[in-house]
Amino acid sequence: MGTGALLISASTLAQQPPPPRAPDPPELIELREQYIRRREEAIRPIQERYVHILETLVGRYIQMGSSREALIVQRYGDALKRGAKPPDEADGDPLDLKAVRSEYAVHTDNAVRPIQNWYRVELNKLQRRLMVARRLDAANAVEQELKSLEQALAPKPFPRFDWNKEKRKITYEYHPAEFAKGTYEYSDPQKRKLLDGIVRQVVSPDCVGWKGLTEASIVVTFDKPVLPKLFRIAVLHAPTGSVFVPPSVSVREGTPQRRGSRIGRNREIAPASGWVEIPLNLMAPAQHYWIEMNIAPNAYLLIEEVEFR
Repeated sequence: MGTGALLISASTLAQQPPPPRAPDPPELIELREQYIRRREEAIRPIQERYVHILETLVGRYIQMGSSREALIVQRYGDALKRGAKPPDEADGDPLDLKAVRSEYAVHTDNAVRPIQNWYRVELNKLQRRLMVARRLDAANAVEQELKSLEQALAPKPFPRFDWNKEKRKITYEYHPAEFAKGTYEYSDPQKRKLLDGIVRQVVSPDCVGWKGLTEASIVVTFDKPVLPKLFRIAVLHAPTGSVFVPPSVSVREGTPQRRGSRIGRNREIAPASGWVEIPLNLMAPAQHYWIEMNIAPNAYLLIEEVEFR
C-alpha cells in the first residue's frame, strides 16, 4: 500500500507542469526597452523613405490603368506605414514591388545589425553582474533573452556567390558620365569595357577614365540580391602621363538613385598598375553597389575592369 502510494505520487508529480518562469528582472526590462527604442529609431527613416517610394509607385500604376498592381503595392505600403508585417511575397507581385521589398529588407537589416550586436554585448555584461550578485533566476532570464537574440542574428542560408555566373546578368551606370580624352577616348558608351575581361595594365582604348573631377562613381546592379565578400578594381598608374591611382576607393550598398551604408574602403592604394582589392562587410544580400573613387588633383583616373568575389 505504501509503495503503491509512493508510485502514484511520483507519477502524479511527473505529469505536473514545470514551475512558472520568474518575472524578468527590471534591469533586463529597461535594457530591452532601450534596444527596442534604438531599433525603431534606426528603422523609422528607412520606413518613411520606402513608404514614399511605394506611394509614388501606386500613383504610377494608377496612371497606367493597372489597378491590380496598384492595389498590391498599396497594401504593402499601408502595412509598412502602420509598422505591421507586410503581406508575404507572391508569384504575381509586380516586379517593381519585388525590387522594393528586397532593397527595404537589405537596408533595415544593415541598419539594425549594429544595434543587435550592441544589445548582445550589454546582455552579456548584465548577466555577469547578476551572476556575481547571485541573482540566478534573473541571470537565467537574461540567458533566455540571449538565446532569442542569437536566433535572430543567425545568418540566413544564402546561395554561394559565383561571379562568373552573375556577371553575365549585371549592368552598370557611371556618375558622372563625363569622360576624359587623352591619347584615346576614355569613354564606355556601350557599358561593356569593365566586364570584358581585358586587363592590359597600360594606357589603351580599353580604359575608362576621368580628369578634372574630385570623384567618380559606378553603380553596379545585379540581377538579384547577392552576397559577395570582395570587390576588385583594376587601376592604372603612369606618372609620366599624369595617370595616378585613386587616393581611395569605397564600396556602398544602396539603390540605383541613392547611396547607402559603406561596406568597404581602401585608403592605402599602392602607386602601381594592377588590382585593388576591398573586403566587403555586408550584413545582408544587396542588389545595387556604389563604387566611389577619389581622383588625384590635375590627374587622370583610368580603370580597366571590375570584379566581385
